[in-house]
Amino acid sequence: MPTIPLTADERDYLFKECLILPDESERQLNDSVVDPKRCSLTLDADELDALLGYIAAEANHCEIRKKEDALTVIYDKLCEFE
Repeated sequence: MPTIPLTADERDYLFKECLILPDESERQLNDSVVDPKRCSLTLDADELDALLGYIAAEANHCEIRKKEDALTVIYDKLCEFE
């Protein structure tokens, strides 16, 4: 399983802007407060696919362009680990 690095800002953005996250992703994001500047997720292929689906759905139904763009950047970053 790949370890996926996220910045603290990306982590916080996912919590703030995604209304629903897959259980495993939410648990890992919740537990990743060790370093205030970065965190990491360790997800198997199915878990990563689920997280990407949630982020894509949120971005696709977003009416605020800035939010959509930010989610798309995070989505694209996570796609590199797929």
